Amino acid sequence: MTAINIPFYVVKRNNRAYWQPQAALRKLGFQSMPLGPDGPDAWEKARNLNLEAERARLNGDGPGPQSIYPVGTLGDFFERYQRTEAWKAKERKSQEDYHRVWPVIDTAEVDGRRLALKRLTKISTADSEGFHRQLHNAAERGECSASHRYRVLKIWRALLNAAASYQLITKAPIGRVPNPQPAGRSGIFLASEIRALQQGAEARGRWGLALGIGIAYDTGLSPVDVRSIALRNVLGAGKERWIETSRKKTKRAMKHALSTDTCARLDRYLARAAAEGLALGPDDQLLRQPDGWRPYVKDRWERHFRLTREEIMPSDTRVMLDIRRTANVEADIGGMSREDRAELLANNLDKSAFLEATYTPSTVVKSRQSLSKRAKAQALIEAEAKGKNRSAMEHRSRNPMEREAVPSPISQEVLGKYGASDGARTRDLRRDRPAL
Repeated sequence: MTAINIPFYVVKRNNRAYWQPQAALRKLGFQSMPLGPDGPDAWEKARNLNLEAERARLNGDGPGPQSIYPVGTLGDFFERYQRTEAWKAKERKSQEDYHRVWPVIDTAEVDGRRLALKRLTKISTADSEGFHRQLHNAAERGECSASHRYRVLKIWRALLNAAASYQLITKAPIGRVPNPQPAGRSGIFLASEIRALQQGAEARGRWGLALGIGIAYDTGLSPVDVRSIALRNVLGAGKERWIETSRKKTKRAMKHALSTDTCARLDRYLARAAAEGLALGPDDQLLRQPDGWRPYVKDRWERHFRLTREEIMPSDTRVMLDIRRTANVEADIGGMSREDRAELLANNLDKSAFLEATYTPSTVVKSRQSLSKRAKAQALIEAEAKGKNRSAMEHRSRNPMEREAVPSPISQEVLGKYGASDGARTRDLRRDRPAL
């Protein structure tokens, strides 16, 4: 490799490069940084770190106090990872997921050693499998939920894969222990229950919540997408209104018609807001809280729905997200294809078995539809059997040399569909031919 002259750039054993700042920069909070294999990529990382260090030296500031994690450990990597462009590109919800489960990873120990304080290069598949086993056992004992176990291990795996992508380790030592995704919720609402929730919300002055429930039911949008609707997303007039927006999660554009009932409720809502002095601009959030018409935030949105549900349906545990599943189940029973339902929900339900199972749980109606379809198939099979018997009787009265298979249309439709060919039926008829 060509010799390169970059300040603080050091190549150590196994041709691994490091950026090792001097004492003055370490006082500003800079620490030794592994750069991966010696080469152009490592050189570029070192030059960028030097530019950052020079700006900090001139301004008298830096990245802050030194980390509690030794350089090169998992904890050190997580702190550095949060300063990368890849981290900045993550959705805020994804970043929150990392921060929510990090305390579990930070305090986890395998064989008496804390994983966050272990060097990345020393974390083994045995460590990872041990951590998986601990969480699986905790979930089985009821000490944590299956969802919690899944989220923690998902972030654990993501961190190891990120370290491998930055070439800090050759391969993520995840091991062979699985991290199955827990079964999704299956609750749905009846249309009468949706109306009861809306009426209950209005009776308690939660006009924005009542309208939001109607929009969620009509469109199948997720709670965050409903709550985030701005006035400009509502198009049309009178009874011919629709919502044009995009999912927060997938960024996929959506257009959803609103029912006559929701359009009428929207008119009453806007009239009430105007009468109480609220002038909504095109970019203003549509759905507001009852106290002072402030925009709904996540916690208050969920709390008001929960309070309304408890007041109308005591001991019920369903959540607003179950309205999204309700819209899908109704569309499915009504005959809508998986592809069209995936477009309705703006997700990959048509390609993902897990999403299909999550949003389309088993229902008695679907079972009855299955019985109806099976009854039609039973009739076809019965007719097929009778047709074969008649055909055999007719051939017995003919010259054996003239016997031929006469396939029926029902045979073509039923047996042909499930693998029995006309040739197979011909051979069956010829099997009884007497020897000449």
